[in-house]
Amino acid sequence: CPGDDGESFCEAYVHGSDLFCASRIFQEKARWLRMKNIIKEKRKEKGLSQMELAKRCGVSRQTINAIENDKYDPTLALAFHLAAELGMTVDGLFICGMSARNGRVSDGGC
Repeated sequence: CPGDDGESFCEAYVHGSDLFCASRIFQEKARWLRMKNIIKEKRKEKGLSQMELAKRCGVSRQTINAIENDKYDPTLALAFHLAAELGMTVDGLFICGMSARNGRVSDGGC
C-alpha cells in the first residue's frame, strides 16, 4: 500500500481510480468503535489489586492495566477468565459498540 510501513498486512484494492488499503480502512473504523469494560470497577468492588487479578488469570499486571484503560482487548479465553473471577458474564463485563464520537453505545455492536 502507498505509505505502508511494511510492518502490517495490507490488502489493497481499486475502486474507480482510487486505491484503498483495507487495513487502513479497518483501523479508521476501529477508532470509532471501541470495546469498553467495567473491569476496574468490579475489581475494586471485590477488593482485588491489579496484581491479584492478574495472578488469578495467569497474565501480567500490565495486561490488566492495559485492558482496564481500553488499550488492549483481551483474548476470548482471557475475557471469560476475567468475567469468572469478577463474578460476571463476558457481555456484562464488556460493552461493545461504544462510539468514541458521542460516548453512546451504538446499535450496530462490534
